[in-house]
Amino acid sequence: MGMIARRAETALRGQAWASLEGSYAATLHGRLVAAVRRPEEAGFLRESALDSGDLTRDEVVQWLKSHGICGPVDAIWISAKEGIRLDASTFFEHYDDLWFPAADDIVVSSRDGAWLLCLGHEEDFVLWRRSQSTSA
Repeated sequence: MGMIARRAETALRGQAWASLEGSYAATLHGRLVAAVRRPEEAGFLRESALDSGDLTRDEVVQWLKSHGICGPVDAIWISAKEGIRLDASTFFEHYDDLWFPAADDIVVSSRDGAWLLCLGHEEDFVLWRRSQSTSA
């Protein structure tokens, strides 16, 4: 069990989640890293951003929920090259147990590739949506 799976096991007791492993995790990691580095080239438009440094946990959760994001998501920890699959609402409710500011960069993606949510190690969140003119 990897570091991220152990963190999820502790943080998400009683919640449904699965570890992303093998070639799927490696392929997803590569695709998301490429999209984050050049989102416009990958067909994404910046929708919203948040500097969470001075906000309460409840304010961050409210911002996360305010964008109509729901359903199953894949979350990839960039430096660890590990990920988990869980429901967006579960991730939002436990984001502060899963993401360690100053240490983690996480990319959360909808299963259909319609959006990306980047949680940066400098406590910045950026939501990208796939352009309507770009197919997944």
